[in-house]
Amino acid sequence: MGKLCQRLLIVFVLLILLGSLFFYVAFIYYIKALIMLWEVASSPSLPTTLLMPKIVINQKIINFANAIALYEGWAPLHHPLAKNGGPTIAYRNHNPGNLRFSIFQVGTRFNFSVFQNDSVGFFAMCYDIMYKAENKSRYIDAEKDTIKDFIRVWSNTEGIALEKYVKFVCERTGLFSQMKVKDLLR
Repeated sequence: MGKLCQRLLIVFVLLILLGSLFFYVAFIYYIKALIMLWEVASSPSLPTTLLMPKIVINQKIINFANAIALYEGWAPLHHPLAKNGGPTIAYRNHNPGNLRFSIFQVGTRFNFSVFQNDSVGFFAMCYDIMYKAENKSRYIDAEKDTIKDFIRVWSNTEGIALEKYVKFVCERTGLFSQMKVKDLLR
């Protein structure tokens, strides 16, 4: 019986050593993972491609956004849409497209989004156009809706006002009013 107890004791000690070794290796990997996570989180070049979908803002979208911004009255002074010769709401809100809502806004004023600065406002506008062109909006069907349909939804206008808006944008961008919205991405 003495030899059996010795063997059981040896097996028991080996199991404890093996378990300790396994715990030690797992602990080392856990610490390494925490260090890597801390390095990524504290890095100034956080890999945002892992966190956000691919954003495709091309020259067509930028030109389209510029034309809309001009028509919407994104001007500091003496614009026909400005009240009393002062800056327009679009200009004061840093909102060149007069967006009503954006994931990038910092608040609202007069029922329009307010952005931190003009660059963020312009990016938000381009992002919104891209989002609609990728057929991710419930308001625009990028496969069948045209630039004219897009502007109708964007501006909430009809008739002569819509025709003026579409003509203005098409003249400045070289786009056609019957071009499909999805073609803004090409």
